[in-house]
Order: sequence, then structure tokens, then C-alpha cells
Amino acid sequence: MRVGILTFHEVFNPGAFWQAYATCQVVRNLGHEPVVINYTNPAHRFRPLPGLLNLGAWRQPGYWIDCCRKDLSYGRSREKLLPISRRFLTRADLMTEYFDAVIIGADIVWDFRSPQLGKDPVYFGEFLNTPKLISWAASMGACDSAGEIPEFVSKGLPKFKAISVRDEKTADLVRKISGRVADVLPDPTFNLDITAIPRGKAPQKPYIAVYAIPGLITASFVSQARAFAAKNKLPLCAVGYRAKWADHNFVEAAPEDWFATFERAEYVMTNTFHGTVFSILLGKKFVTEYNPAIESKTQGMLDRLGLTQRILNRNEGNGAEQILLKDWPVGLVRDKIKTMAQEAQRFLSDALFAGTKFTDVSVKGL
Repeated sequence: MRVGILTFHEVFNPGAFWQAYATCQVVRNLGHEPVVINYTNPAHRFRPLPGLLNLGAWRQPGYWIDCCRKDLSYGRSREKLLPISRRFLTRADLMTEYFDAVIIGADIVWDFRSPQLGKDPVYFGEFLNTPKLISWAASMGACDSAGEIPEFVSKGLPKFKAISVRDEKTADLVRKISGRVADVLPDPTFNLDITAIPRGKAPQKPYIAVYAIPGLITASFVSQARAFAAKNKLPLCAVGYRAKWADHNFVEAAPEDWFATFERAEYVMTNTFHGTVFSILLGKKFVTEYNPAIESKTQGMLDRLGLTQRILNRNEGNGAEQILLKDWPVGLVRDKIKTMAQEAQRFLSDALFAGTKFTDVSVKGL
């Protein structure tokens, strides 16, 4: 079978990239051909345009240079590592290509209220030329059931052959909107065979990796990071996002570089969902600072894995130093991850081909 994968593959975000890569791995190991559908909603594709037209924004040329360098590095990685289809510029153009099945997910592909994502009916199955629609760990993000539900959402959900979501909040919304019960599955990156990931560039000397969204970093996070680094005589290496307070910045890191930087770090400090996920996958001593953008999608995952003690601002007053120096049960958590990954893979196997023999390809090399 030729299986299309519709996700946010084109943003320069390592979590989005490795989600697509992991989904391709699972589909391929089930014996079929994965194809990442090269479609991006115009509102998402042209999101940087208002900034480019803002003359005031050009007072920060370093930001645009960072963006251009990241865009180039991610473009090379997509071309090299993902089976990308031809470009679909419009919704109507999608109808010209047939797929035996289409998997939609993960992340906030179902955020039907965000103008940045275009409120796009394509992610609810419209304009897709396929007899099988499957959602895999999709999320509605910050959406709620208050207000009018778009027609493409209420009419789209019943069309899916199988529905799985990434968080309980989205499962609740699916039930309220459509009456359907969705499986709650882990993020696709929990299914990664990390032995197959090509390693990129990373600092060679010991360091603390910092992966934090600048606009969501608190002053407390910064001060504790600098204090911990100074006390342990380790430089802070900010990867993916620039941090003026870090000792080194690796903003242009390609997905393989980002992964290698996490893998070689002594400690990880993050305020992101996927920064937390990869810290866990790689068995790192890490700390996560919550913020409104990640809380709903991170809480359930950390609860299930028994790792809520790694949360900086929810841990009974413990600071970053106490959390970072504390061990966590890596082996036990990896067993849980393997079980979660197997559940997700069985869901996809059953959804694609009922009765197909299941092959465990999860979390190799951990």
C-alpha cells in the first residue's frame, strides 16, 4: 500500500521533523510505502511574511539570518531523510493524487481555531483522494468546545476509519463534537528507532543543552540555568533557539544536529514538549519548565511515565539544581515507553490492515 502522511513536516522544528520520520519508520516496517504529503496550508506557509513586511523587524537582522540558516538546514534534511511527495500548492491539487490510505497527525494538526494554521479542512480529511483516513496522535492544541464548531470539523471527524489522539483533552473534544471514542496514544517520536537516526554535529566538550522557546522563558529559568552552569563549570549550549545568556548558540542546527546535541549533553534544560520527550528517550538528567503552550500536552505524558518530579515550577519548590542532580528510573520508564509504542503501532497496524501481523520496531537502541 502507498500510505500518505499529512503532518506539519515543513516547519523548522525538530519535534515536527522527527514525528514525520518516526511515522515513516513505522509504516515502512509494516511493509508499506510511506509518502510525506508535501502540502502546507498557505496561512502556515506564509506566516513569516508579515514579519518581513514590518520595517521595525529588520532592526534585528540576526533573527532573519537565523531563520534563513535554519530553513536551509531543515530543507536539506527533509530532502535527504523524508520520502517527500511532489509539491501540492492548493487543496484542489491534492485531489489529483491517490493514496491507499492517509495518516493525519501528530501535533496540533487539528487546532481548528488557530489563524496561523489556517483552520484547514484538509487536516480533517477534505480534498484527500483516499478510501482510508486515519488520525495518529493528533491534537487540537488549545481549542475548546466553547463557541461554534466549524462545519469541516463536525463533518470531517466521522469520515475517519480510525481515530487516535495525543492527549485526553483532544479525546474529550472528539467525543463532544462527534460522539466517537478516540484512542489516546503517545507522540509518534516514542516509536523512533533511534539506532537508525544519522548523527549530526554537536559540541565535543561537556556542556548543558538548552532547548527553550525564547518568548516563554522565565527570568527564574535563566538565573537557575546560569547558576547551575557556573557551579558545575559547564557551558550552556542553546540549540534551535538563540539565547543571549547562553555561552554558545547552535541555532542553525539541522534535525540530526539537534538530536546529536541532546545525545551528547551532560544535562538538558527545556521548556518544550519535544525537548522533554527526547530528554526521556535519551535517558538524560533534565528539567522542564511548564508554560501554557505545552502544559496540556505534557502533563498526561509525564503522569503516565511517573516523571512529574522533573517539572521545574510544579515540584514542591525544588529548584533546577535539585531536579537536575536527581536520578530517575531510566530502565523502568523505557519499559513503559516500549509498551506505549507497541500500543500505538498495533493501533496503526489494525487501522491500516486489519489482521496484519504486528512487528515490534519500537525504541531500538535505548
